[in-house]
Amino acid sequence: MVHTLLVWLTIILDWLSKRDWRNWSMWAAVGQTIGAIATFWTARIALKLVREAKRQEKETKRREKEALEPELYPKVAIKDNGNEKKIIHFTLANIKPTPAYIADFIFINHLPEIEPYSYEMIETGTPERVVYGEVSNTKVPLSYLKRLITENDQEEGFFKFQFTLATDQVYTFSVYLKIGNVSSEWYVYLANQDVTKVEILQTGTHVHYIHNRIVNMKRHNNKVS
Repeated sequence: MVHTLLVWLTIILDWLSKRDWRNWSMWAAVGQTIGAIATFWTARIALKLVREAKRQEKETKRREKEALEPELYPKVAIKDNGNEKKIIHFTLANIKPTPAYIADFIFINHLPEIEPYSYEMIETGTPERVVYGEVSNTKVPLSYLKRLITENDQEEGFFKFQFTLATDQVYTFSVYLKIGNVSSEWYVYLANQDVTKVEILQTGTHVHYIHNRIVNMKRHNNKVS
């Protein structure tokens, strides 16, 4: 902008140096030139102000939309039920005053399906409406995931559990299981986000089981961006 102004001033000074100052027509031309320059810069300033106003309006609308969108806090953990069965709990807590409607739940499994026993049924309240301060809880029996692996003659399994809101926001949990050196030994990795197998091994919560008892647990605070 400064460079453009200097160029214009140079042109004007060069033009003025060649004028006959006793010629009234020349003075009229000078006035017209000054008026044209003033109009040009006024238009530039007005255009800049319009652009800035549009940018601020766009930013305001973005913030308003973000404030209206629900936000859930995802958490995953393994707990015992009353019969000492290991249950994976996927919880989504509403941390904003805006209500959240969980419209869909999908269990993503790349292994052939098997018929779950009565005590291995996945429990979920989806679809459901979750208001501020409340929690949606989905329960998945660990034994069902184990059987998906063993009855398909596999040594490991990578599963995902996906929740979709009415606003199209998606929350995904990841679970990786691997058989140890003996059939009663299992390694379980949990993540409250959509990750790859490599990422869950590096950042997921690690639970080591032998004879259905926890012998080691490690929690990682690292999150995959």
